[in-house]
Amino acid sequence: HGTIDSIKIYGRFDSGSILVLSKLDPRKIFAIPKVYDSYQKFVGAQQDRLNFIKDTVAPLVKSRVLDVGCGTGINCEVFPQHVAYVGCDLSQKYIQHAKQHYGHRAEFYATPVGELRALNLQPFDVVIVMAVLHHLSDDQIMKLSDEVSELLAPGGLMVTADPCFTKDQPKFSNFLTSFDRGQF
Repeated sequence: HGTIDSIKIYGRFDSGSILVLSKLDPRKIFAIPKVYDSYQKFVGAQQDRLNFIKDTVAPLVKSRVLDVGCGTGINCEVFPQHVAYVGCDLSQKYIQHAKQHYGHRAEFYATPVGELRALNLQPFDVVIVMAVLHHLSDDQIMKLSDEVSELLAPGGLMVTADPCFTKDQPKFSNFLTSFDRGQF
């Protein structure tokens, strides 16, 4: 038995040919932008997130918003054209997708936490950090906090939310959360 990338080898036929069952790790599948977006839409997470941003975050933004962990960039759709939206994500694939779909109205950078300062960005009214913290170590969270405090305009704020397991969580929610790629 062995593993070749995301395909697990479970056994061999008597003839010596390999029986390969395509058992893709869902966490690797979600690295594909269209798969990630489709899954988020299917389970309702995309619409919930967009509604939260539209109802809670967008009214707080006067002119500039930074989305750390912007994923495929769809969050920029919530903001009016006059708002300068800047999205950052670690995934080159997600940023490439974001630029292709939303590059005409927003800026996107493939930049890890700890290197946001190097972008020399102007201050923001709001910094969004949605479903990111559970992907970061404690040290990375501290670096992000320091960076965000420097990137916020006076009176600006950071808005964050992350998935978590709770005692009374419905089983389906627990199942969906278990597929998340967060490590911390």
